[in-house]
Amino acid sequence: MGKIFILYFHCAKQGHKVDAIKANPKVSFSVVVKDEVIPEEFTTYFRSVQGFGKARIVEDADERLKAFRVICEKFSMPVMHRFDEIVTKEGPGALIVAIDIEHITGKE
Repeated sequence: MGKIFILYFHCAKQGHKVDAIKANPKVSFSVVVKDEVIPEEFTTYFRSVQGFGKARIVEDADERLKAFRVICEKFSMPVMHRFDEIVTKEGPGALIVAIDIEHITGKE
């Protein structure tokens, strides 16, 4: 089974998460896109996605820069004119992790 999407995130260069990825790259994640508690029915109406794949530390300089740009465009679009300055200053202190997603399922 090949990858169908790539999910990027950044984190500190050391710690439990990085140690776990290095020990076993198989990962899963969950994203809740709707969550509505209905007290009268003792239930929750929700919509979620679960993904499964393999995590890897991004070593390639071009992929690393591309991932930083994608992350920054998502969360910092109003200040993207400062991207080169910030990635030069702050980028070396961050680790980029890619999850090569192999399977996605959902629940509602």
